[in-house]
This record gives sequence, C-alpha cells and structure tokens, in this order.
Amino acid sequence: MAAQMNDNQATILEEALTRFVDVWLQGEPPDIDEFVGQYPEYETQLKERIQDLEEIDSLFDSLVKTDESDFEGAVTLQSLVGHKIGNFEIVEIIGRGGMGVVYLAHDTKLDRSVAFKSIPHNLAGDATAKMRFRREAKLLASLNHPNIATIHDIIEQDETADYIILEYVPGETLAQRIAREPMGLKEALSIGQQVAEAVSAAHEKSIVHRDLKPGNTMITPEGKVKVLDFGLAKATSNQNRNQATTVTQPGRIMGTPAYMSPEQERGKETDHRTDIWSFGCILYEMLTGRLPFEGETATDMLARIIEQQPDWELLPQETPTNIRTLLRRCLEKDPRQRLRDIGDAGIEIKESLAMPATASGSRAAAPVRTRWPRAIAIGLVVGAIVLLLTVVGLDSGRWREKLLGEASPGQIKSLAVLPLANLTGDPNQEYFAEGMTE
Repeated sequence: MAAQMNDNQATILEEALTRFVDVWLQGEPPDIDEFVGQYPEYETQLKERIQDLEEIDSLFDSLVKTDESDFEGAVTLQSLVGHKIGNFEIVEIIGRGGMGVVYLAHDTKLDRSVAFKSIPHNLAGDATAKMRFRREAKLLASLNHPNIATIHDIIEQDETADYIILEYVPGETLAQRIAREPMGLKEALSIGQQVAEAVSAAHEKSIVHRDLKPGNTMITPEGKVKVLDFGLAKATSNQNRNQATTVTQPGRIMGTPAYMSPEQERGKETDHRTDIWSFGCILYEMLTGRLPFEGETATDMLARIIEQQPDWELLPQETPTNIRTLLRRCLEKDPRQRLRDIGDAGIEIKESLAMPATASGSRAAAPVRTRWPRAIAIGLVVGAIVLLLTVVGLDSGRWREKLLGEASPGQIKSLAVLPLANLTGDPNQEYFAEGMTE
C-alpha cells in the first residue's frame, strides 16, 4: 500500500505516525480510534502500523527484563581470576555478557593462551542456560572455518559448572574499530566479505547465529576477522531451509535491538534471513559510521526498524552501485524479499574489491551477477549471434545466401533497434532489455 502512495501522502503518513509515537513514548497512549479519525484517508495504513508498534511495546517488557537480568548476571559473577581449573590457569576477564563470561587463560599442558568461557554464577543452576551453553559448544564443534573462532574442548565439571575452551583471538572487536576512526571503503568491504563468508559457512551447516553484531566480531592485528559468540545460535532443518524453526518460545525476544531483524524484534520465528539483516546493519555501520536505525530509546529504535528506511545518502560517494543494491536487499523489511543467500553477499563484495579504482579514487561498479536458466542463456547467445551477423553485414561472399537461403539485400546504411520486452518474468533481466536499446 505504501508503495502506491505519492511522496506527499507518504510524508503525511510518516508525520502522523511520528505524532503517535511521540505521545505514546510519554506514557500516555492516545485513543487509537480517535487518533486515526484525524486521518480518514489513511485509516487502514495507520491501524496496521500502530498495531505493529503496540506489538513491539508488549514485547519490549520482556526485552528489558532480559537485558537487566543479563547485566545483573554479568556483574554479580564469582570471578575465576587466579583459579586453576583442570590444566587452565585463569588470568583475566576479557569479555562478559548475559550468556557467559570469557576469561583469558593459560593452558599449562599445551603452553598456549585460550579463551575460557563460563556461565554467569547466577545462571549456573538454570537448566535452560546450561542447555544453551552446551548447545553453543556442539554447534561450534560442527563448524570449521578460518573466520569462525575454533572450539578446543568443553568441561562439564559438575552439575553447576560448565566451561567452553575456545581459540583465543587477540585484537579488537569490530565495535571498537568502528568507534576508533572512520573506515575506508576497502577496509570495510574486506571485513564485510570475511563476515559474510563466516556466516555463510554456518548457514551451510544449517546454523543461524541470531546475534550477529560488531561486538561479536574480532579483528586481529593482521586484519583477520573471527566471528564469535554463538550463544544464541540455533540449528535449522535442511529440509525446511526456507521455513523458520526455533527452540525459542514465540514472543520471546533474543538478540541485540540495533541489529535485530523486524521479525526477530517482534518475537516471531526466524531463519537464516535474520542473519542477513544483521549483516546489512553491520556493513552499513562500517561504511557510514552510524547505525541504519537510531533512536533515543530502544523502543524508539525498534519502531524505526519497523517504519523507516536507512538514510542511504549517508553512504560514501565512492560506494559501488552493486554494494548499494546489496545493502538494500539485505535490509528488506519483508524477509521474503530479502537477499536469500549471504554467500552471494560475499561474492558481490569480492567482485567490488577486485574492480580497479576510477580516477576519482572510487571503484568502478562491479557487474551484476545473474544466474540465468540454461534456455534463457542459450536464447541470448543465439540472439546475439544473429544481431552480430546483421550489424557486421556478413553478406560479402554470399554468406547470407548460404546460411539463410536468401539473396543478399542492399548494403545496410542504418540500423534501428526497437524497444525490447523482458519476457523472462525475472526483474534481474530488465537491464538487458533496456541496455540493448541504448
């Protein structure tokens, strides 16, 4: 419906929603029927969007409670620093969050540094937390990719203590790198390519991360990317790759608000496309230095994710066309319209990095990759050959007569290429029909 509006109508609708949200955030939700009555032409659209906002509000309480619980769990932990567990000497805390505390430890047996992850003390006896913790270990064990942190072992010491031994990755998080200084295009694309390849490897194993963000991505001093923290990850069925399957109860929000997909923030079932949305948010933030959706409060941010588009004008001028298109496809609010395979994102970025820079320092746009059905490809090749024969005029030596059984016409002095129609039904072929007439 919104797509059928003109700019003026869309502006009026956005202003109406902004008014509603402003009053709503002050703790005094307006009467919906009375409010909508002020905009009779937009009654249906307004009610649909207000319903979305109310759904977010009802779920936000659980999100706040989860965040508070996570924060409390991280702060009230019983520090293991100075202790020795098995052959691991705990040195210092290097990361903490609601789903676990990560220490730097020394493996005395193999004489190496490792990351030592434990469940927060207040969750140690929680069956669900322990299940997620052990599941993370098993999921990581099934992955083998240079851009995913490796698991070494899991220690199940007793009923209240589980520990995961992970590869120690020195360096800084992507969040720290973004905050430090603006990124150049090449660096952002290089990191984006590695993240996409890591997530693609997980998806190939039917594993969805569900908490992809800069804070869960490490960058080594050499520029190597490692995706961390699969604590919220889930396994999906290969037979139902396009159907969401989850162990999370409907209505339960899991993830970080700024990078959550619209379906994830609503507590709906999710699949691999939620990671593609998060990846789009990360790539946008690396290129612009800002989140695609910002707000003074988490509720405000979630509302913007539902209602608004990122400011595409913030993208650097030298951003290649195919990367701009990739971002739009990753950040489609409807998962059915979103990029289907994050592996394609890695390929697009790789092609952009391989393109030579223009005189202005920007990179030429990479060609659009299109997977054509065999019949279409053959038809295009045959059509191109016929066109070539016509244009070049291979009538000399009676080639036309030999090939087509016709007498050679007079010399062609001009050629008109009439508008071509795209009969494939694939919008990706539209540029071919247009380009032939230019």
